[in-house]
Amino acid sequence: MQRAKILMLLRPAEGGMVKHVCTLIKTLSEKFAFTVACPREYIKFYRHLPCKLLEVPITGTFDLWRDLRALSGLHKVVAGGEFSLLHAHGFKAGLVARLLAGITGIPCLVTVHSDFAQAQAGKFKPIYLQAERLLARQTYQYITVSEWLKKELIQTYRVQKEKICVIPNGIDLVEYGAAQKPLSFWTPQNYYVGTVARLAPQKGVDLFLRAAALLAPLFPQACFVIAGEGPLRKHLENLTQELGIKERVFFLGQFDRIPALLKTLDVFVLASRSEAQGIAALEAMAAGCPVIAGSVGGLREIIKDKHNGLLFPAENVEALFAAIQYLLNCPQEAARLAKQARLDVQSYSIERHVGQMQKLYEKILEDGKVK
Repeated sequence: MQRAKILMLLRPAEGGMVKHVCTLIKTLSEKFAFTVACPREYIKFYRHLPCKLLEVPITGTFDLWRDLRALSGLHKVVAGGEFSLLHAHGFKAGLVARLLAGITGIPCLVTVHSDFAQAQAGKFKPIYLQAERLLARQTYQYITVSEWLKKELIQTYRVQKEKICVIPNGIDLVEYGAAQKPLSFWTPQNYYVGTVARLAPQKGVDLFLRAAALLAPLFPQACFVIAGEGPLRKHLENLTQELGIKERVFFLGQFDRIPALLKTLDVFVLASRSEAQGIAALEAMAAGCPVIAGSVGGLREIIKDKHNGLLFPAENVEALFAAIQYLLNCPQEAARLAKQARLDVQSYSIERHVGQMQKLYEKILEDGKVK
């Protein structure tokens, strides 16, 4: 039986969005034939996958000329009628994909990531709002990774709730549960407090460092670990110098042993200012690491305060400092939270996520709207 062809369209993306797409393609490639369309510099993330690759000049912000070029190029690719479904990831890719759907009649599925919420704060907010309200009619279905994002779509973009399907991202529970420490820098005399995040403003890594500066005098054995890359790296490195904690902070960059790192940490922190779901928090929970997270977005659906982790008010460095101090001083409570987290995270398995996505794909492809 011939596999239905699905075109995945992505704007410039790293982190959670890339993990999400890679998971789908790796696990569903025997059932569907995927083509990934993204900017040239991001194709490297998908070369190892069983899919075709297509370069498109799509940007992360409004750029009329490049968006029209992307639309024209994609139209030439899909005009032959080979593709049965367009699946766009993120606000900008969704904008181009819906225009393409309107021209070709191919049904379009849009997975909403955190950039839909962030678009509200940009200088093009009025354009984005109006564009989304118009393009909603060209959207067969929206997928959100959290109930919070579903509410954002309904309240801000006036999307009909019947068009929105909530499918949380999943993680490999076996991989994160089975990892063994230590890493090379680990010593039993030290405390390790860390985060895994893209070094971008919304991830709040600067808040984590300011809390670390408050903790450092109280815990001479504490080390602070940051895994991830991004545009703020130099700024954050300079901040450690300003705060006087440069020798206590480890920047690991793009680290390929995240499960082992999470097993090493005594406390995991995700100090996000905005978070659609929080895959890194799920990974820490699966690894048995006590989690502290900002009380924002989808994180409030994953972390139940004082039940399977701790939440702190967004932007509140003093509250973050107090939460970390509490868990370092109360290892029994940290262990209790981590144990409960490992139980709760079982509902976020890759298998469940992929199963839901497969059913949705099949529903759309079996619908009479597909040519």
